Parts: sequence; structure tokens; C-alpha cells
Amino acid sequence: MDILNEAKKNFDYMVRIRRHMHEYPENSGVEYETVKYIASELDALGIEYVVVPEGGIIGQIHGGKPGKTVLLRADMDALPIQDAKDVPYRSQISGVCHACGHDAHTANLLGVANYISDHRTEFCGTIKFLFQPAEELLEGAKLVCQSGVLDGTDYILGQHAVLDVDVGQVQVCYGPSNGGGDEFTLRLHGVGCHGARPHTGKDPILLAAKVIEGFQQIISRELDPLKAAVISVCSVQAGQHESKNVVPQEAVLAGTVRTLEEDVRTYVLTRMEEIVAGLCSASRCSYTLEHVTKVPPLTSDQQLTQLVENTAVELVGRENVLYRPAPTMGVEDFSWYTRNYNACMFYFGARNVEKGIITRGHNPKFDIDEECFRVAMPMFILLSKRLMLD
Repeated sequence: MDILNEAKKNFDYMVRIRRHMHEYPENSGVEYETVKYIASELDALGIEYVVVPEGGIIGQIHGGKPGKTVLLRADMDALPIQDAKDVPYRSQISGVCHACGHDAHTANLLGVANYISDHRTEFCGTIKFLFQPAEELLEGAKLVCQSGVLDGTDYILGQHAVLDVDVGQVQVCYGPSNGGGDEFTLRLHGVGCHGARPHTGKDPILLAAKVIEGFQQIISRELDPLKAAVISVCSVQAGQHESKNVVPQEAVLAGTVRTLEEDVRTYVLTRMEEIVAGLCSASRCSYTLEHVTKVPPLTSDQQLTQLVENTAVELVGRENVLYRPAPTMGVEDFSWYTRNYNACMFYFGARNVEKGIITRGHNPKFDIDEECFRVAMPMFILLSKRLMLD
């Protein structure tokens, strides 16, 4: 295929971009130099762009004929992890490294932009290139959606490098692929007293224990066992270690809720509040419960997923197109796009056992086989062409 030959021509360019970003990573929310670097590359390619006040940058190319507006997304933030690899492009920033492939996503998208810039008369409509900040904080996509820069967009596509799939393969997912994430903070207000006279107070620690048990009973006794949900109380704070004879006045619980379906999420959050209210009433205590929706569940548009699968089969062969075996409760803020737009996330393999590139994301030794660009770049280009047809 001609498009594979074009990927070869842009391969060295993408490797250069990826390695520069790998050497100079920036954490979520402070991708200032990264944005400047991407802007300089877009300038060199002659691609117009706008810097989003929320921290991202969007390039734009108008095709030779009217058509749809397609947006391709790449996240660009790194993680607060010390790079432990012994490679020439090892991170030069202490305590920060690209351990989730976002450098590869950005390099791939610039490679796609480079190709389309040279072949813009072959495309219809408008193609946009979104370099998104703060995915690891689960804030970037939501901010982009709220900014209004996506108005008029017909389709949104995202790719993610994965190390459980071999280089040269593509993975798709029908139905939920990633869980939604909510965070909660619960403050239980009791009455402090002397540990020798518990009857004179209202013990928030005992109440906290009942609440935690009540939360877990939602999962084990109220939900259909075939419905996925997790409630994890990850922090319990009450009293002072030095004050072993003082019943504290307050206990604070904090944690996360993960679900794959919106109706399950709504049910779990509603029941959590009801359980807290009921137990506090019985214990004659009060409470404040705050929850923040970090990301909704990620479910790609089915028709777009089918198009991705068909395109991948054409590009790499049926034997190299895989189905994601099961969803994960790990979250991905691309879900804000799938909630609000016709959007699809798919995956390209970056594992190479022979080269020892097998370590999965968020690990100090994470790396990718850069040969993955030979598939990731053509996938975005072919899909863009097909979606832009009016």
C-alpha cells in the first residue's frame, strides 16, 4: 500500500520527535515547553494552529473539497516517575518520564500532520490535530470539551500504545473498554470524649467501620454479580496516634469508585449516600459527602469501531487485528470525548519480546518498539480520509 511507503518516509521524523519528547518530558498541567516544541514543528510544516488556554494546542488543515471535520487526538503529558532505562534517549528531567507512551502518541500525530500537509488536496473537509494536556490528571479532555474548541467536530479518534499487544498489530474494543472514575471524601462528624467514657460522646471511628462495611455490601449483595463495580476506601484518618485515650470528633474517609456503565455508577453513588445518611442517623452523627467525577466510563461508538476494525484488517491483515479481551477499571480521559461526540479509541501494539520491550505502562522501565509508527500513522491517515468524505 502507498500509505505504508509514506509511513516509511516519515519514520525517522517520528522517531526524532518521540525521542526528543522522551528526553524532555513534562508532568500534567505544566506542558509549557512541550506546547512550544509542538508549535515549532507545526510552524515548520506550515500548519495553522491555536494554543488552547486550558493548555493544549490544535493544528488544522483544510482539505481540497468540502467534507466532514475529523479530529485526531494525542495526549502529551508525562508521569512523575524516575526513568530507569539505559537508552540514549533516557529522560534528562529528574523524577519525570514518559512511562505511558504519550511521547509516541504525539510523535505519531505530528507524522500524520506532516503527511496530510503534503497531500491536503487529497482530503475532504477539515482535519484537526489535538495535542491534549493533563491526561494523567484526568483533567485535560474535560477542559478541552468545556473550552468550545471542539464545536463543529463530526468525529474524534484516539490511539494508545499498548504493551500487551505485539508491534504490527491493532486492537479494538466493542462496548466498554475503560471504567469511569469518581473520587469521594466523606467526613463523619461525631462528638469527642475520653476513651474511658465512650457513652458521653459519639464515636466516628465505629461509624466509619460500619460505613466501610456498608459500602462493600453494595458490591457483594446489591449489584448483579455480572455488573462490574469497585468501591475502594483508600484513606481513613481519625484521631491522633499519641492520644490513645481520646475518642476523636471526626473521621475522614477518602477513596474511589470505578464502574463500567452509567446506570451502575448512578446506583452505586446513590446508595453510598443513602447508607451514610442512614448510619449517621442511627448513630446520631452528621456528615458531609463530596464526590468528584474524574471521568465517565469509556465506550467507543460502535460504527466507528467497526470502521477501525475494517481499516486495520485492510492494513495489517485479519490475523493482526485483535479484540480487547476484557475491559479494565483503569481510566482514560478520552471518555469525555466518547460521552459528548462520535468518538473511538483503539490501540496499536508496541511490544517486542525479542528486543526485550515488554514492560507495561507506569513503570520506570517502560519503553516502546518505535516500529509501531509504521502501523499507527497509516491507521490515522486512512481513517481520516474515509471519515471526511461528505
